Amino acid sequence: MSFIQSILGDHLIRDAWPDAVGRLAQDKKEFLAMMFHETVPPTFEELCEWAYVHHLARTTNDFGRRFMFLHHPGYTAAATGAHVGGTEITIRFQGFLGQHNLKTFGNWHGDGRSAHRAVQFMELGCGPFVTQMVHQVACIENIKKFVFREILSGQDADTAVRTSAGTDNFLSFQRRVFTKIRDGPNAPPSVLTPLDDPTGEAAAVSQNWRVTSKISFGKKTADGGVQRCSYHILGPGDFVDVTARIDIASVHTEYNVPTIKVFLAPITIVQMCRAEDVPQVMGVEVVSQALDTDTTGHGGSSGGIVFD
Repeated sequence: MSFIQSILGDHLIRDAWPDAVGRLAQDKKEFLAMMFHETVPPTFEELCEWAYVHHLARTTNDFGRRFMFLHHPGYTAAATGAHVGGTEITIRFQGFLGQHNLKTFGNWHGDGRSAHRAVQFMELGCGPFVTQMVHQVACIENIKKFVFREILSGQDADTAVRTSAGTDNFLSFQRRVFTKIRDGPNAPPSVLTPLDDPTGEAAAVSQNWRVTSKISFGKKTADGGVQRCSYHILGPGDFVDVTARIDIASVHTEYNVPTIKVFLAPITIVQMCRAEDVPQVMGVEVVSQALDTDTTGHGGSSGGIVFD
């Protein structure tokens, strides 16, 4: 798990929020004591030496996900001798929860025809803390630029960089609900429990589509720990911590031209401060710009966050 630095590389965004609201009790290590792989480099040039795009073998079950964003395979943590190269990169982002649909099946319509379009999504806004968001947006824009230039070529890469550019005041996250299942020994199992799928609708399509990973949800406790909880506790205006992976999707344009899209896919979401407590804890009034949450449809890994 890696933290985001400021553009100048002089502090972590985690530590730039009022009243240490961005820190958990498990975040014991200070910025200057962190190793190279524990923070995302602030410049594009450094990122090129820090990260690596791995092309998966053609035997992979998921044809639309043939690339992974990893720590550079040549990197070894000098202080410990640990070889961290080749491990998947996950990054922690923070902000105010806006529009979202984080239900178990996202915006799925409950049938096989709509499974390939089912997603969970969320937006993080900045409230009055514009600077903190600008640094986080700059981080993901560098990552997108690196991925596009690694996989695509020439003008295609530069076009992808331009068309994927976001805004400075919010971050978008999106993850697929289902994985396409094909015959073969590498087909992943479903991670759903009977409580996740009480009506059996997901089980009914599991021959072709399965939920192979889920978002973990938690809330920060009074002593800075993390208590596992349901997505239902989250609401617009909450200050949240999101651990995400870089999801590299192989897609086709409307003209059937192959290209790449890069998404921030949430792994863990922790409520750090409830919206109603933000004025007292953070000393500001945050006006929610969130739209109504998508109500279509129904109701993994913890990404480095340790639950109590």
